[in-house]
Amino acid sequence: MNTQLYDVIIPLADENDGDRPSWEGRIRLEQALRLYWAGFASKIVMHGECYGLNIGYVNTLAEAQKRWALQRGVPRDAIITEELSRDTVGEAVFLHSEILAPNQWKSALIVSSDYHMRRVQYIFNHILGPEYHLGYIGASTEKSIKDSIHNHKTRDHEQESLAFFLANIGQRTKPGDHIAIMEDLLETHPYYAHLQGKGLVEKVKTFSEQ
Repeated sequence: MNTQLYDVIIPLADENDGDRPSWEGRIRLEQALRLYWAGFASKIVMHGECYGLNIGYVNTLAEAQKRWALQRGVPRDAIITEELSRDTVGEAVFLHSEILAPNQWKSALIVSSDYHMRRVQYIFNHILGPEYHLGYIGASTEKSIKDSIHNHKTRDHEQESLAFFLANIGQRTKPGDHIAIMEDLLETHPYYAHLQGKGLVEKVKTFSEQ
């Protein structure tokens, strides 16, 4: 009998530290692995392309996370990588188009930093919509918040980023309208303009027709 609570566990990506996950990224991964070993899901999804501060590294964010997990005993066939996303919004959009919809999975347990979770919940609930069963676990990062020199890891930034999401994709699209959300992402988000014309909208339309 399948006793798993979710189809997949999703540790959201942070920046790389060289060619391995950052200190904070490893905290998220450690929490995700505890959930995996406890049997919450049989698959872990690693997200993230190389971009911004990560350009020039050998590994994508997803590949760095995968290698870290493999070194800690997670079976290779338990790890799925998604290497299109460049931020939290992209992680949610491409989780749907590249992972959940193709496999007909309907549930995910999302792990991120504790201070990040309010924004994560708004974004994932809106983008995936009510057809998906979502759980959320915040990994404790109080030390990383105090020690961080990166302003984008502050709670003020989280509030500003959430407000921006709600005023843009969150306002222009309905929850779970995957076609409109993908079109909006590619047309308006500067991180994803390079993906226009790559067949992503058409892919999502095929899932909607099934």
